[in-house]
Amino acid sequence: MIQDTLKSIQEGWVGSTLVLNDVNASSEQIASSQSISIVIIILLTLFLVFFRRECISIFHSFVSLFKYREIFDIEENQYLSSSRNVTTIISIPTVALVFIKQGIVGLNYWYFLGILAAFIIVRMGLFRIFNWATGGKGNFLLVEKCCYNYFIVFMCFSLLSPVILYLFPEINPVIIDYYLIIIFSIITIIYFLRGYQIIISSGLSHFLWFLYLCTLELLPFCFFINTVAHL
Repeated sequence: MIQDTLKSIQEGWVGSTLVLNDVNASSEQIASSQSISIVIIILLTLFLVFFRRECISIFHSFVSLFKYREIFDIEENQYLSSSRNVTTIISIPTVALVFIKQGIVGLNYWYFLGILAAFIIVRMGLFRIFNWATGGKGNFLLVEKCCYNYFIVFMCFSLLSPVILYLFPEINPVIIDYYLIIIFSIITIIYFLRGYQIIISSGLSHFLWFLYLCTLELLPFCFFINTVAHL
């Protein structure tokens, strides 16, 4: 009977959730799913539009992992550096999307993207202040740009997580979480080593490197993690 199958409208509508045959369809979840679908379409469109630039940028970013001189070559070539900047901008919402879909971050996608973007903007400002305070030679700005290269590398590895889950649906999602953490840790260590090379080779002291590491890297990152964890 229809009356037995469908509950009354008053019973069916609980807050913002529609209940039909014991299936809950949250309007917020639907809206979130739709917005994420739009984001995916936009990212795919951007990827196609800037496909050549992205391929070049990704290649040189991977090379910079193993070849120290490549960091300088990217900055000295206007096309390479601009391509890297474009790819970095596209990488930010892409990484945010992977983290949300993987369930690593329990926030709304737009909230997390906003926090991540704000963190990056504040970090850029801190690097410029620190660079000015230490003489304005551009060494710390080079370290900052080096981070963009490695962020692109991490983005590429993070995109493998949905592919792995698609090919092996029986795999425990926790394994993917560990995979992302391990990749992030390895890339971060390499980035810190490159930063050390850039700063020390330019004649700056170990104390200044340590000050940079704490002030511009560790403290802001810990604050970012704490902010995301408590929202």
